[in-house]
Amino acid sequence: MGGITFDRDRGANNNDPLINYGAGLKYFITENMALRGDVRHVISFDSTHHNLMYTVGLTIFFGGPKEVAAREPQDSDGDGVYDNLDKCPSTPSGVRVDSSGCPLDSDGDGVYDYLDKCPDTPQGINVDNSGCPFDSDNDGVYDYLDKCSGTPLGARVDERGCWVLKGVQFNIGKATIKPESHQILDEVFEVLVKNPQQKIEIQGHTDSTGSAEMNLRLSQNRAASVLEYFVSKGIKRTRLSCRGFGMEKPIASNDTVDGRTKNRRVELKPVR
Repeated sequence: MGGITFDRDRGANNNDPLINYGAGLKYFITENMALRGDVRHVISFDSTHHNLMYTVGLTIFFGGPKEVAAREPQDSDGDGVYDNLDKCPSTPSGVRVDSSGCPLDSDGDGVYDYLDKCPDTPQGINVDNSGCPFDSDNDGVYDYLDKCSGTPLGARVDERGCWVLKGVQFNIGKATIKPESHQILDEVFEVLVKNPQQKIEIQGHTDSTGSAEMNLRLSQNRAASVLEYFVSKGIKRTRLSCRGFGMEKPIASNDTVDGRTKNRRVELKPVR
């Protein structure tokens, strides 16, 4: 809204209210300079005066670059979240993100999925920088699954992380080690040589076949036989001890042949 004054050939003046509308364009040549042009339609309420006004100009910003507010929202890392909302602004291209712009962490272990080498780690398990649970004794079984921690380096363990002498065979009902088992025991001997301060307890176990008393005695005798084998190879007796458990500690069902085979075993327990 506004007003206009007409000077009729320098005679009497005529004052009229008016309204105008228009449109314009601004084109930035540089960050601080822009060309500007617009056209306006000026209408007087009290007369039939209609005028078109055209302007062309050069705009120079002395206060710095054109304002960011005038630009379109930016998404610098191309993750679909605008920079002003992105809490993880440097996400690599192609990585899936949540609504805050941060990469997904499906198992909640603090390591983003695209970096996580162990993506199915249970909640609450401590992990390393790769997202994998710790394996303190380097036996291939994660600490949270390891039932026998502290196994010396090079020891062959089962799925529980326990040092089990798989395949060691004795004569039926006796404690005599069969010759074909010597290779398995020699492998353990090498581990003991490489870990000269390591002490172990040799534990004998049986299945449930026979009486508890007989199985307890048999397991003790078999553990003692293994101990004597290592002594004969040069391991100091002070580093070794043995104990029989009989059928007390099964690791599988005694109702199947496979289960009974697993229960007839010799385990080596590191002693600190």
